[in-house]
Amino acid sequence: MIIRNFSLVVKAVIIKDGKVLLLRKSDHEMNATKINKYIKLDMPGGAIQFFEKNTEGLRREIKEETGLHVNIVKPIGVYDAIKSHIHLTVITYLCTCQTTNVSLSYEHDEYYWLTSEELENFEMPGWLKKYYLIALEEHKNMKELNLLDNK
Repeated sequence: MIIRNFSLVVKAVIIKDGKVLLLRKSDHEMNATKINKYIKLDMPGGAIQFFEKNTEGLRREIKEETGLHVNIVKPIGVYDAIKSHIHLTVITYLCTCQTTNVSLSYEHDEYYWLTSEELENFEMPGWLKKYYLIALEEHKNMKELNLLDNK
């Protein structure tokens, strides 16, 4: 059996009042990260623990990193990040929350609540911007169809 470094990671695009939450990694986190060492911007989330369900791990990570309690709406993307030293399978979820009072952990040093217009002009990797725009569009569509229970 071949054993390599593998992790299942859950990430969140959190929406509140038509804005998305974007985090900036701290210097500590930039030095500790095993992937995307040159990308400062981040979504809340992280690796799930053994015997932890995806949604439980996502709620835990979001609470640890931002202090927010979220409603997990649905998955919006899955991708594999494969490097010579690690393989991550990342599931990104659309989430909503009732408050914008963010309390950052040591992993991040700044946060932004951005509208879609602000997001379009914000400098970030295309793949990251794509996830945020997909989530905003999906949220808008679900809201129009009354599928979000007014969240």
